[in-house]
Amino acid sequence: MPSQTFFNLPEEKRETLLQAARREFAQKPYADASINQIIRDAGIPRGSFYMYFSDKEDLFRYLMDRHVEKLLDRLIWLLREEEGDLFAALTRMVEESGDTSRLQAQRELLQVVRNNLGVHQIYFLHSLRPHCLVERLAGYIDLSRLNLRREEELGELLHILFGITAPALCAAAVGNDLGQVLARYRVQLDILKRGMAAPSSPHAWETNLKE
Repeated sequence: MPSQTFFNLPEEKRETLLQAARREFAQKPYADASINQIIRDAGIPRGSFYMYFSDKEDLFRYLMDRHVEKLLDRLIWLLREEEGDLFAALTRMVEESGDTSRLQAQRELLQVVRNNLGVHQIYFLHSLRPHCLVERLAGYIDLSRLNLRREEELGELLHILFGITAPALCAAAVGNDLGQVLARYRVQLDILKRGMAAPSSPHAWETNLKE
C-alpha cells in the first residue's frame, strides 16, 4: 500500500502519478512496464516515487485495489436496485461489462486488463478476501434469499462467487463474446444456487443415462 506521504500529497498530484501508471500499464505488460517512464510522465524525481510506493508491484496492487473498490461500489448500487438479490446484482454487473460507453470511460483501465490478464486476476482475487467482502457488502444483501447455516459462510460464499465473477468480467473486458460469457456465467451461478449434492431421488436425465 502507498505510504502516508503519498496520501498527504494534493489530490491533483496523486492523480497525475496514477494516470501515468495507468498509461504505462495500459501500453505494456506488467513485466515490461517501467518505473522510469512512469516518473518521467508524472514529472517527479525517482526518489519521490520510492517515498510513495515501495516498488512497481506495490503501485500495481494499489491500482487494482482501487479498481476493486469501484466495482464493489457499483455492486452495492446494483444490490439496492435488486432489493438485496445477490445473484441478480452480480449478473447485472457482468452484463454491464459489455457496455461500450461505460468501458470507453475507463479505456486505460480496460487496456491494463488486456495487457495483464493473468496478473490482474491474481490481484483482483487477492483484494476480495472473505472478511473484506462481508464488511463491505453484508448490509446490502438480503440474507433470507441465501441458504446459510453459519455466519461465517457468507464471506466464503462471496469469495466463491467472485471466483467465477472475476474471470467473467475479465473475459468480457478483453472483448470475448458477451453472450457466451453470460451464458457460461449463468450456468455457473445456477450450479452454486442449487448446490451439487445428489437429491434423494435421481433426476430424470440421470435415470435415462443409467437405462
